[in-house]
Amino acid sequence: CAVSFAMEEESKIAIAALVVSLVALVTTVSQVLSQLFATADGYRRCQTSIIGGWGGQTHRKFRWTDLRFETIYTTPRFSLMPYTGKTVICGTGAMTNRRIQEYNPLDGTPEMIEKTYATPLHQTSSLTFSNWFSEMASWVRFIDALHSNAAQTRMLVASTKRTRVEHQEDHLKGASLATSSKGSMLRHEEDWKGYMIPMVTSQQHSWDFVPPDVIRPLAIATLQDIAIFSRRLGMRWKTFEPSEGILRAEGNGHTMDSTIVRSVGLVVQFSISDPLRYHKSFKELFIPTMPADKMGFGILPGDRNLSIPDHTIGTPAECLARTYEVDIQAGDTLKDWMNENGWTPGFSDIIGLAAPMIRLPGTTIITVPRPAVYEAGLTLQQEGIVVFHNRLRDLIKERELEGVS
Repeated sequence: CAVSFAMEEESKIAIAALVVSLVALVTTVSQVLSQLFATADGYRRCQTSIIGGWGGQTHRKFRWTDLRFETIYTTPRFSLMPYTGKTVICGTGAMTNRRIQEYNPLDGTPEMIEKTYATPLHQTSSLTFSNWFSEMASWVRFIDALHSNAAQTRMLVASTKRTRVEHQEDHLKGASLATSSKGSMLRHEEDWKGYMIPMVTSQQHSWDFVPPDVIRPLAIATLQDIAIFSRRLGMRWKTFEPSEGILRAEGNGHTMDSTIVRSVGLVVQFSISDPLRYHKSFKELFIPTMPADKMGFGILPGDRNLSIPDHTIGTPAECLARTYEVDIQAGDTLKDWMNENGWTPGFSDIIGLAAPMIRLPGTTIITVPRPAVYEAGLTLQQEGIVVFHNRLRDLIKERELEGVS
């Protein structure tokens, strides 16, 4: 009996030791795995709570040579491209030695909202104040803002088959504005000719190449496109000095600031400064064409058909130089006016007369940004247009009489 009792005690001790060993083994393995997974720097900063739906493509890649994990994440690359109403595919694989890229237009349609992981338009109005100022990367809200702007722009584009009221009803129902129930385009492709729209394509990155000063994943865009996108959203550049890394734009409930990050360059941050105004229907909308975009940066677009080049008129000195190129006497007169009154009567009216036809056919959007801060011209009022019309008619009659005599 004593022997059997001793054996039972030894068995209990052995079992207890085995349990303790197993617990220690599990604890050790979990610690090793935890430390191994912790080698994936930046993984927690690339989740859906930070970059929205784009976080679903974040994954770890094991590096056998380093015995560690590498964080691979995906962010959008913004571009300004002609609108076709569908995804644009660039690259043909082996022929171009590039992978095929899909550019999705930020046009506010449900299909593209889903593809670009944006917030549906009917849900943006329900976002709370804290949602707009959360820890999310600013380009997530930037995509939402571009979708909203494009949806309002397209809603105002009159269709040859449907009325504007029907477009609004479809918008409120969340239906696609680009296609009908049968999937056919409501407007012919030539009706959208000249319509430039923001597009995004996905681009993979490794967190290994992200500098320590960056705490959120960055999207990519050229400075030219950023400048145009901000104007499309109704912002005005208060400071635009990219060579010094200073950019600031405000307006229409939006704000855009910049900073310099070492080994990255110029980083722009977008924010919603006024969520209530952001939800207001039909915000300031500009004609979405390249000539209208040029007007926003002090460039008077020319006309290729008439071999008329572009002219820069963004500053008073440029206005004066362009006027002297046309007529020396008119340049002297304009210079005297600018010295005495500080404004440019006559020249402001020439801007509208010399610019080509910018408005897209079949649309009610007729607003273009001012090339620079000029006073209103005489033809802004109806009386001024009548006087100008009468003087022009008299001048034509006078020239005809001179030709006859």
